[in-house]
Amino acid sequence: MARRVKAIRATVSMKIALSEPLLALVNNYVKAIRFTIFWLKENVPNPEEKGVLGKVHEELYTKLREEYDLPSKVAEDCYRDALATYKGWYNNPRRGRFPRVYKPSVWLTPKASYNVDLDNMTVRIASVGENYHWVIPETSRLHELEDEGG
Repeated sequence: MARRVKAIRATVSMKIALSEPLLALVNNYVKAIRFTIFWLKENVPNPEEKGVLGKVHEELYTKLREEYDLPSKVAEDCYRDALATYKGWYNNPRRGRFPRVYKPSVWLTPKASYNVDLDNMTVRIASVGENYHWVIPETSRLHELEDEGG
């Protein structure tokens, strides 16, 4: 039997310096994702049904763009992030308490929402329109792993 090759998905997390436009975007995103999760609880009894993403897009895209002042791709990322959180809670057999969002983080799509310049160590977020330098710790975990490996 042939083995199926699995794709590897990488998640990148960066710390960047804050500015007023970026802080406003993050605060609006957190408020929008809270609203979206509660909207899903009231309006989507089963998130596994076919066509749920289309229904969510129809109902929330314009609202997220206008009321929460999110750029188009960030608004899409917002309701996708909320739907993923809601599905995780819904599919948990023991459920527990309904999910709340407190941590200020923004789900961004590569190339559509941001660009990374490795030479200059900058990130450009499309909706904010500024370059941000990210902070790299002096001892990187990657260097530690290279030293351990030989």
